[in-house]
Amino acid sequence: MNDKARTNYYRVIYKDPAKDAVRTLKARTIRDSSLGPTFVELSEFIFDDSKLIVNPEEEELKEHYANVERLHLAIFNILTIEEIGPNPGGLKLSTERANVVVLPGPNKKKDS
Repeated sequence: MNDKARTNYYRVIYKDPAKDAVRTLKARTIRDSSLGPTFVELSEFIFDDSKLIVNPEEEELKEHYANVERLHLAIFNILTIEEIGPNPGGLKLSTERANVVVLPGPNKKKDS
């Protein structure tokens, strides 16, 4: 794996409906989910292993995702995705998989 792939990572800020809280998770890999177009897959989570500063929220996330290989987040819960690194290139989705159909709405009648 090249150096850029090892140094860059993604910071995902999302709403956790189970805890009713906004959470931040760091991961090395992010891509389209196999569950469908309304999900994003995160893997290779990154947690701060510093023993000097203890962050209770990060410790809770580390414990919660200890045995999780991949996380599939609904795009409706994601607030931001940031690529962090020396030369961030942004998130690039390979293909557009959404099939959006706009149905005509009800006719609005004007008062005469």
